[in-house]
Formats: sequence, C-alpha cells, structure tokens
Amino acid sequence: MSTRTVRLLATLVALAIFGWFWLAGGGPVTPPVVTPVDTADRVAAQPVPAVAQAQGAAPAVVPPVAVAGGDRSVVAPVGDAAAGSVTIRGRLVDRQQAPRGGVEVTMSSWAAELSDFVVADGRSSAKDPKTKTGADGRFSFALAKGRSGNITLESSVVFAQEPPRFDSARDRDLGDLGTYTACRVSGTVRDPAGAPVQGVKISAGLGENGDVFARRESQAVSDAQGNFTVDGLTQGMWRLRTASGSHLPTTLALELSIEEHKQ
Repeated sequence: MSTRTVRLLATLVALAIFGWFWLAGGGPVTPPVVTPVDTADRVAAQPVPAVAQAQGAAPAVVPPVAVAGGDRSVVAPVGDAAAGSVTIRGRLVDRQQAPRGGVEVTMSSWAAELSDFVVADGRSSAKDPKTKTGADGRFSFALAKGRSGNITLESSVVFAQEPPRFDSARDRDLGDLGTYTACRVSGTVRDPAGAPVQGVKISAGLGENGDVFARRESQAVSDAQGNFTVDGLTQGMWRLRTASGSHLPTTLALELSIEEHKQ
C-alpha cells in the first residue's frame, strides 16, 4: 500500500471520529486544558487539624471552614484546650470575713460515676492542679467534663466547715468560704527512762476514737530530740497515736479550740 493511500485512510478515520463526537455532543469538542499543580504547594495549602481525642472516645467531627483567597474548603481546627470543661471559682475569707490571699489551693477530682464511692480524705496528690488565691482571696480551676471534685488547702489554713464538693454539670461559684488558721499540736516522744525517741510516727485522727482511717487525719515523725509537730488540724476532739517498730504504741486524747496551738 502506497504512502498516499495510508494518509487518505488516516484522514477518513479522523473525519469519522470527529463526526461521531459532533453527533453525540451536539457541537465541537474542546479538549480539556490541564494546568500543572506543584504537589508541594498543594500539601502546604492544606493545614492538618489538631483535634484532641480522649482515649477510647469516638473521633471528633470537625466541620469544614472556608478559607479566604480561594474557592476551596479545608478542614481547620476549631475550639481550644478549655473546651469540654467548666470553671470552678470561689473566695477564701478569714474569721472577720476579710479576704485571705496567698493561700495555696489544690483541686482533687475523680470520675463522676465514682463520686458516690470516693471518700475525700483531705489529702491531695502531687499531680493535682494547684493555684494561689489573689489579694482578693479569689481562686479558680478548670474541671474537665465528666469529673467531680473538691478542694483542699495548705496545712496552715483549714476550712471552717466541710470542704465543698462539686461536679462538671455547669460552671459553679462556691462563694465565700470561711477559713481559720489551722490548729497545731507539738510535743516530745520519750521512752520509759525519759530519753527522747527518734523516728516515731504520730498520727492524729479526728473524733472520739481517732480512727486513722477516717476522712480527717494528720501525721508527723519525731526528730532526733523526740520532738514533733502535727499541724493542719481543725477544732474538735483529736486522738494521737504513736507507731514504732521498737516501742509499744500509746494514745493521747485532746480537744482543740479554734486556731489553738497546743504544746
């Protein structure tokens, strides 16, 4: 077959294809124009959302947010670290209702479903959040959703009444919380011969029986001279107990008045 014949056949085939597209589309076909896009630029233009997710929880759904300067919609971070929490606030006042500033306040919390079983013993963990009251006596904490909690004070200050408990159902203002300077008991541990004894543990339990497993308890250990000080105590009847690997235990009952320091 000659070259001229091949060219003629190719022309006829091209015309046939063109005619088919014309009949199918109702007009001439304009080939699409492809604009090259740099892959690196495309990746840089798509921010990666930072969405916090609790362990075991379903992934959070983040709605698309339109980005200015284009007709694209991309997933962008929404919310902040405080989302999913409530604010617990209050104010510490002394016996004269004056604000008590500079007091360290600690918030202890636990899962809300355990709130009926957890007994807050007045002691806090080193991991619990802490803050100090301002000059106006005010403090505040963020409590995560699904948690319950209470607050405790440094050992030099105690609540006039039971420390308040709260949950994360809503923001809560605890109002003015009355406080006293803590009671304190000091003494010396001696053996039957009158010599001071070091390393004896002294536990102070509140109540007639002074149960050291009760909610309120404070402890100290005697020094080289046998001296000890148990602080952070409230008014009421307390019972001191000693514990030592080389000496028999003994107890001592005593009653403390508000802000009393007893020797």
